[in-house]
Amino acid sequence: MKKIVIILTVACTVLFQSCKKPTEDSCLRDTASVAGSYFFGEIKYRASAGAIETDYTNIVLQPCERDDVIMLKADGTYLIKDEGNKCSPPADITGTWSISGSKFIMDGEEGDITYYNCFDKLEFVIKDVYVAGDQMKFLYVHQ
Repeated sequence: MKKIVIILTVACTVLFQSCKKPTEDSCLRDTASVAGSYFFGEIKYRASAGAIETDYTNIVLQPCERDDVIMLKADGTYLIKDEGNKCSPPADITGTWSISGSKFIMDGEEGDITYYNCFDKLEFVIKDVYVAGDQMKFLYVHQ
């Protein structure tokens, strides 16, 4: 009877640990793992290291772009699909993207990945966007 209790305890422990959601530290950060469909969460801008972050989502994106789908494909290409509220004229955007270490690279522009948790969010920061020392943070939310 004691052996059965030990076996059940070990089995339950293994079962529950295998069901845990991946943590940010356990996520692979490579093109194949990050590939998927996302939409724009928010875009924030900081003019300098000591400055307060400002929401730039509505400054960078037109209202018709807010509901577009960002398809990061495993082959290293992307498609930003004009969905929902269509822009005039409607337009899809294509290009290339990749992951190199902790860098997110889209059409040659590099950003530092600041957060990725395998299943719902990808956040990266591009530095020196307008002036030296500034940064723009992009949040992509997984569909």
